[in-house]
Amino acid sequence: MKSLTTGFLRYSNKLLALATLGAYGSVFISPETLWLAGFATLAMPVLMVGNVLFILGWLIRRRWRYSLYSLLTLLVGYHFVLVTVGIHFPDPTPPHFEVLSYNTHIFNAYTRKPHNEKNRQFVNWVANDGAAIKCFQEFYNLDSSVTFNSVAQLMAKGQYELYFEKADTDDLHGYIGLAIFSKFPIVGRGVLQAKEFRPYGAMYADLKIGRDTLRVYNIHLESMSIDERALLDAGNSEKLKKGSLEVFRKLKTGFVSRARQSKILRDHIRQCPHRVILCGDLNDLPYSYTYYMLRSELYNTFEDVANGFGFSYNGRLAFLRIDNQFYGAGLRPHYLYTLREVGYSDHFPLRAAYSIEERKPSQ
Repeated sequence: MKSLTTGFLRYSNKLLALATLGAYGSVFISPETLWLAGFATLAMPVLMVGNVLFILGWLIRRRWRYSLYSLLTLLVGYHFVLVTVGIHFPDPTPPHFEVLSYNTHIFNAYTRKPHNEKNRQFVNWVANDGAAIKCFQEFYNLDSSVTFNSVAQLMAKGQYELYFEKADTDDLHGYIGLAIFSKFPIVGRGVLQAKEFRPYGAMYADLKIGRDTLRVYNIHLESMSIDERALLDAGNSEKLKKGSLEVFRKLKTGFVSRARQSKILRDHIRQCPHRVILCGDLNDLPYSYTYYMLRSELYNTFEDVANGFGFSYNGRLAFLRIDNQFYGAGLRPHYLYTLREVGYSDHFPLRAAYSIEERKPSQ
């Protein structure tokens, strides 16, 4: 019986190792070509944890040589481990500027009673944050409201210039969209007009910082609009089946849309003559085609200077890191913090710091 159990575990371990290797490869397959690849990337964290458990299990059973199946598999995909968790020492060098990135969820204007204290605290926190550059997704402004006149409140707290790309309006004539606030002069601006980005969006602002120009992209990629509460609280099998099918459909649509969006972004970044920072809500995990498409042109700030897991979603699926900052050549990141103590939105804000490196004479 003991040998039968060992044989079954070895067979299961081999299958898990093969599945993990397949998931590694799926990261580089566009869901436009094979939408199943998107689902394979979702399984990556579970597969990696499974391999760790097998390693521990074999060591406990004193069959260390069998642990090589999973150990070698994790070594092959060591980069995915580095993407998952950050371990870095602090950089004592003072940075040139800080960048705040935050999906503000329309300041909860429609999910709470209007004009209550929580809403005021939310807008007040955003206004009082001292970052030189602030990038907001799902930003909301209503001039006639003492609570949601967010633009006026931010402007009153610092010498900011504003680029607000309005994607929608509500019945109170409030504006919803993407916003970049900058203490540096905005000398250029634009929006990626491709229909693939609507109704969310992708915008950029060129900022004059000393003798250099920095392009800051602010993006909000295709949302899956999954009602996690309805799915997780499904009371019977029929509701669960219906909810699961709806989630499957939305996931599939999202994988394909974000693959297109990330390609458009990559091509736009390739044409940029300036140093680049990209902030935003990717609505995708760091094992996705979307993530690696952007990473083919830029470095990821979390990977280079952050610590921990950096989970940025403030919901019941609290293990998701879907908000990111990326940076290009000529910039040096100092730190990135996921501000999990700031729980106003369904996302946590990201605060990072950068310095501009001196150009070489040949540049």
